[in-house]
Amino acid sequence: MMNNKNILILSHPFPGHIRPKVELVEKLSQSLTISNITILNSKMGLLSDSRMKKWHSKLNISESERKIHVSLMESKDVFFTQVEDFEEFHREMSKMIDMDILDQFKFTFDRMMIPYERLMISKLEIVEVWKESGEIENVISFEERLQKLSKIAKPGIKRYLRIRNDPSQTLFDQAVIDFTLISIQSIIAGSKIPCTKIFTAFFRQFMLHYPGIIANSLDYFTKYPNRFYMPFVAIQDVFYAKAFMENLGEYFEMNEIIASDSQCALIQTSSYGFEFASGNTQYFNAHLVGPFMNEKQINDEIETLRKLAHSNDSSSGMGDLFNWIDEQEDIMLMVLGSTMVLDENGMKKLLEGLQITLNENPRISILMALGNLNMEIFERLSFHDLFKTNSKRFKILKGFVPQKGLLSLEKVKIFFTHCGANSVNEALYFGKLLIGFPFAYDQMRVSHAIEEFKVGRSIYHSKKESSDWNINSISKAVHELLYDEQTSDKYKTAARHAKALTRRSGGVSRAAEIVELVSEVDGDLSWGVADKHLTWWQFYCLDIILFYGIIIYFTIKMSKLICCYSKSKQKNE
Repeated sequence: MMNNKNILILSHPFPGHIRPKVELVEKLSQSLTISNITILNSKMGLLSDSRMKKWHSKLNISESERKIHVSLMESKDVFFTQVEDFEEFHREMSKMIDMDILDQFKFTFDRMMIPYERLMISKLEIVEVWKESGEIENVISFEERLQKLSKIAKPGIKRYLRIRNDPSQTLFDQAVIDFTLISIQSIIAGSKIPCTKIFTAFFRQFMLHYPGIIANSLDYFTKYPNRFYMPFVAIQDVFYAKAFMENLGEYFEMNEIIASDSQCALIQTSSYGFEFASGNTQYFNAHLVGPFMNEKQINDEIETLRKLAHSNDSSSGMGDLFNWIDEQEDIMLMVLGSTMVLDENGMKKLLEGLQITLNENPRISILMALGNLNMEIFERLSFHDLFKTNSKRFKILKGFVPQKGLLSLEKVKIFFTHCGANSVNEALYFGKLLIGFPFAYDQMRVSHAIEEFKVGRSIYHSKKESSDWNINSISKAVHELLYDEQTSDKYKTAARHAKALTRRSGGVSRAAEIVELVSEVDGDLSWGVADKHLTWWQFYCLDIILFYGIIIYFTIKMSKLICCYSKSKQKNE
């Protein structure tokens, strides 16, 4: 019926989730085999990347961009669907400062993610079409799927996705899904519709072999006595998953979550160990491709920086930026935007740490970008000595900044990060050293990884440590990474290697090829399951172990009997 393919992109509206998808969409638009790429999102998502606004408005777009469409979901009852919700998103993030990791996840899912998924579920439907005639046989909403959709389509029928009440009535061959949309990926995989999942931070690895939500360090898996705590830690993750199921479980079955990892192609932009070029992702249908970086977009961001630096707008702090950069020797870049919101005590302590850093490391300068809420707190503390004694080596930027453009600058040597997976990916792509300052979610895990794989230092690694970190630790980290002759070479070498790995892993070009491949094979990934001819006990070699175990046991037993018989005979003689 259709020669070219239509791709539906499903994502949360938050910047860290939208931006990789935008890079992928731009790359897919250049494909001759794809005729339509539609991003289903909310108005808030328009603020996450300037290209989203352009594609939605259809103004000043290229020929290839004409196939890109942005469909917006709206609801007065669901938070994060309106443009004005962006500021509220920042305020919501500030509520999590004192929560532990599990409570942060629960708060985020209850307040943000579950309502958003329910809205997306209400906007999608499954369309069954006869391959020969192209006639529609059946249309079933996501809400009614479990009751009305058969497990397997009839012979001659192909299933598509469609946005409900969309004027274009486009039928989508494949969905590209954010890994955090758990119910959506389960529904689509369970409906046997081709799908590709994009993982930014980590896979759902088997929890006793790989870090889970609670166990955020490899120490839990490789060192004793931590390994003995693993069953109890894993149980907490299981209860958390069960609680999630109770909220969205009426739309899918548990086995469909598991099936989605084998029925969808898996694209991972980073791994816990930053092993970007490695094929060992523990899934046969998984592809570790590294960060989605676009050289054209990087150059555009640099050009944006230059325009802002030459503008007369003094409110952003961008004025004369490049002249300031030219005067510095080494720069530590700090971007505290939408995800990390500090309270007044946290900001004051951070500024004190930066003051010590500047005093003890005369060759380092600090370029600090703050989102609106952090800026409000910062300005209340503007009396701080930091602005008086080191004003030439400290520069503040207000609001949104082109992060990739700043990271590309040669004089930026260290990236002070909240340990978000995308930000860490981008920094490693440019070979920058990292100082971790995690805030929430899997960021604690990433802070461990930064140190475990020698690409930087972290100020703390857990929520407990985040409340009593030493203000001298930032200065010590800067010295160790850049100026200590005994340690700096080790870190610089690791960062250089990470840069090479990220740039040689395929990136967004490889991801686009995988999406095209999935459509071309109609979502049939059976070729990627190398052990499909084995039973579970054969896969783990339990039959072989049992067989030789029995032989060894009886051999030892017989040897003992023979030995005892010989000794007994000798005594009798």
